[in-house]
Amino acid sequence: MTTTDSRTWRRWLGVLLIVVPSVLPLSVASAQATPKLSVASLEVGFAGRYKVGCWTQATVGLRGGQEPFAGWIRVVASDSDGVPTTFTSSRPVQIGPAETPAVRVNIRPGQTDGQFVVKLVAMDGEVAAQRTCYTGLEAGAVPPALGAIDRLVAAYGPPVGLGEVVRAELINAPTAASTVVAQVNNAADLPRDWFGYEGVETVILSTSDPTAYRSLPADSAAIAALERWVELGGHLVLFSGKESAELIGPGGPLERLAPGKFREMAPLRTASPLETFAGAEERLGGGRIDFRVPRLEEVVGEVLSYAGRSPEDLPLIVRTRRGLGQITFAGIDPPLAPLSEWTGRISLLRNVLGWSLGVIEEQEQAQAWTGQGFDDLAGQLRTALDVQFVGVRTAPFALVAALIVGYILLIGPGDYMFVTRVRKRPELTWVTFPTIVAAVSIGAYYLAYELKGDQMRVNQVELVDVALESNTIRGTVWTHYFSPRAERYDLSLKPRFADVQLSSEEAPLVAWLGMPGAGLGGMQGGAGQPTLFDRGYAFSPELDRLERLPVQEWSTKTLAGRWTAATAAPPLRATLRPDAEELVAGELTNHTGVDLDECLLLVGRWAYSLGRLDEGATITIDASRQPRSVKTQLTGASVGDQLPARRTEGGAAVFDPTSADVARLVKLMLFYEAVGGRSYASAWNRYQHFVDMSSLLQTDAAILLARAPGASGRQWLDEQRPLVSDHDQTWTYYRFVIPIKQPREITVPAGP
Repeated sequence: MTTTDSRTWRRWLGVLLIVVPSVLPLSVASAQATPKLSVASLEVGFAGRYKVGCWTQATVGLRGGQEPFAGWIRVVASDSDGVPTTFTSSRPVQIGPAETPAVRVNIRPGQTDGQFVVKLVAMDGEVAAQRTCYTGLEAGAVPPALGAIDRLVAAYGPPVGLGEVVRAELINAPTAASTVVAQVNNAADLPRDWFGYEGVETVILSTSDPTAYRSLPADSAAIAALERWVELGGHLVLFSGKESAELIGPGGPLERLAPGKFREMAPLRTASPLETFAGAEERLGGGRIDFRVPRLEEVVGEVLSYAGRSPEDLPLIVRTRRGLGQITFAGIDPPLAPLSEWTGRISLLRNVLGWSLGVIEEQEQAQAWTGQGFDDLAGQLRTALDVQFVGVRTAPFALVAALIVGYILLIGPGDYMFVTRVRKRPELTWVTFPTIVAAVSIGAYYLAYELKGDQMRVNQVELVDVALESNTIRGTVWTHYFSPRAERYDLSLKPRFADVQLSSEEAPLVAWLGMPGAGLGGMQGGAGQPTLFDRGYAFSPELDRLERLPVQEWSTKTLAGRWTAATAAPPLRATLRPDAEELVAGELTNHTGVDLDECLLLVGRWAYSLGRLDEGATITIDASRQPRSVKTQLTGASVGDQLPARRTEGGAAVFDPTSADVARLVKLMLFYEAVGGRSYASAWNRYQHFVDMSSLLQTDAAILLARAPGASGRQWLDEQRPLVSDHDQTWTYYRFVIPIKQPREITVPAGP
């Protein structure tokens, strides 16, 4: 190498030593700055609170990549049997480069602990990004689901002090169930679909800070979903005090939720109405206050507390029925002083919410349910439906034990004695042993075939609730079916209501129904049950179809369907008015197209037994009909019912937790609180709590409960073929919410 070449080489080496170290960090930084399509986060429920086995919303946080993306968001979660289930966003999503949108997906978690797999799936079906999110209490994990018997309250706006109410409840009535308040801080986190509130018992809106609502126009999807949820059986509590002019006044975001028209703000300088309503001993503000409260006119509902000479002067707390649900309005601001400093606020809030504070004999309740494996009436109903299959028998335990002992004797001492003492050729065990195993296996299969059969069986409970004022109809279907073969089903629901023509307002909502509790097969029992179907199945994006739902051989699956509709004409013509002597008077005419049987007219704490009401017939309610208490009528024996079989040590009759009487179970679920709640049922009714109409008995409405034995419940379709058999059993009940005109205080009649 020449001197010139050596100098040139050293010069270039020096340049490289200077340039490369300076360029390399820039290249690495450029590579790190390149955006990549990914799933950034997953939030489930209300501030991480959601109930197992119920519909709830999941919010998926996304991060866009270099190129635009168009496709679907899919969330995979286990159902109550541990089978992977896929939920898809209702519409395709588009993500621009480096964008960070949040997308909602409605899901139904089937286990309190588990995992969620979030996928970004392109239009061609290719998975573009994926993330697995585990449940746990550590940072970054999805919080575990609440149990089916836990009470979930969703609150939006400034906290009103529910923590104090919950603590007081735990002190007075400690139970295995808990009350959880989910505080939502962002209006964008409120559900856009009414069934996103399915696991919620009560929604509370507090308005002392109006800025929380300024991003919610009156016609927003969030307000519409909340209002629809109330109409279909929800309970909303609205606290609206000093900011009412902006929020419930004309054009306000909450105007549609108020029980009357906002007129003006008025002064409230006496605390006695609130003290009386709360039943508090301590005076509020020393008895003198200076509040600004809304004055409402044309109030609809019952005024529970008011200032002035009459309820029309200044209603403060109003309970109003809205369709099949109710709204409780309170024209005060619990987060503000002096209410926030008043010890009577606990009683005030509890009375507004309608929560009782009774002490429950927890030891006795626990004894009643020992060994049951479930702690909610929905679990008992599932078990009752399971034992009702016609032609499907369960092998007695004694028979199973005898067969196991016999099998052990055959493959053990029996085989040994045969090959060594009888044949005297021990090597024959290579033939006799597998022969015995094969013969016993074949015999067990044919015995199971004889007991279980080869035909599908379907047992179903169908509820149809009608609000006569608006002709709004809500249908609920619980279907338990037995499959004789390992098979996959494509299931959809076709709503029907007797012979009434329906106009569907939205697609039916289909799902599975899990088993509450921590027992075998329960949703709180840890890991899912072993399954042969690892591929799982999927919900359609509209949630109106179960696609490729697997069921093992000689196994059962429980389905839950919900639907809403409207009718052109009322299926029941009712004219009811209050009467000081007869409690209520009027006429009922049946236009459903089917005969109604076991009719009960429930008014407040009282019920009339009306017997049978044929199609086109009219029943008159007058002084000749003497009512009895609601509890007596609903817990008494009807045709085909079984009698109660258990009493407490004190002699009080309670519901038998081992009962398989479907009719009695259904009635107990439909009016759970009215017949005594857990003190009578020995169980909770919180998994399917929305079917309990006890609270409507405290409003200006009567409820007609009737069974329709002639109404077919064949609503499920498997690939457009009815999911039916020749031995189906259906329990169909109708409830009609009937307004009572000109309600007033009614004198309770003498008698039972």
